[in-house]
Amino acid sequence: MTNLTQQNLPASNSLADDLNQHPSASGKQRWSGTFNVLTWLQTPNDFLGPVTLQLHYQDDNGLHCIHIDQCNAQKNAVVLLTNQVVITVKGRVQKAQLLVESRCQQTLRIIESKVQASKISIEQYLAKQA
Repeated sequence: MTNLTQQNLPASNSLADDLNQHPSASGKQRWSGTFNVLTWLQTPNDFLGPVTLQLHYQDDNGLHCIHIDQCNAQKNAVVLLTNQVVITVKGRVQKAQLLVESRCQQTLRIIESKVQASKISIEQYLAKQA
């Protein structure tokens, strides 16, 4: 059985700071924020299998892991992993990183990776359209 490989994504460089800039962020209180998360990546020529995107963060309550998206990728495929997620934080986000997990022993080529505070939730958008 092949071990899973985790790859830290470039968006992780200042991710904790980015999360703490959310309009609902509070220095000491519990707060929640909605974020749009996406990663475009390309798999190697010999790749076949699942690819998972996760957000890991640490706050005053400890470590948290949020599953963002998953797909079964083919060889040499361009893949978009994306979702809108709500994170709940106590205090400030101290550390945060986006991770891609796969059975690929090579590094996946990351094309683009972003985490942005959402201006509107999916539920609010759908309610406006109804």
